[in-house]
Parts: sequence; structure tokens; C-alpha cells
Amino acid sequence: MLLKRESRRNTAARKFDRAVIHLENGKTFTAGAAPTAASDLYPQPVTLHGKPLDRPRIAHAEMVSGGVLQFRLGPEPNRSWGTSGMPKPQGNR
Repeated sequence: MLLKRESRRNTAARKFDRAVIHLENGKTFTAGAAPTAASDLYPQPVTLHGKPLDRPRIAHAEMVSGGVLQFRLGPEPNRSWGTSGMPKPQGNR
């Protein structure tokens, strides 16, 4: 699932194996995950337009250019995926 946050889209838990968005510019954006076990809930490697994606969000411009966001899911969190470009934890305030 993609969630709108300003000019970015955040990835979230999947509800469908594949979602196809037909864009106003005539292009198509597809987000999908290969069918896996029900316990496979956590993103592992993710690709955008066939290239590795190491962050948990995409820019709006990346989506409207069309293409494919492909998830591979696993049963355990991949603690190294999706941390690129994220702020470091500040601790309890």
C-alpha cells in the first residue's frame, strides 16, 4: 500500500498481491509482492523500476513516471532495509 505524505509515498503493509494505478498522464504504476506465506509481512529487498530501493518511501515524481515497485517479503524484519535517509533516533524526550 502507498500512503500519501506531502510529495512522498510511504510503503505500508500489503493488503493485495498487486495494485495497478492508471495515471492521468497515460502511464501505469504497479506495486506488488510475489505471493508468499501468510507470515511473510516484512519488506526485504524492494525494487523500484528494477533497481534496488533502500528507503521506505518514494517521491511522487517517481510514481507518476510509471513503472513497478516490487516487494519481496519475509517472516522477520530486515533491520537494515529502509533506513537510508531516515533520521537517527533521538531517544526519549
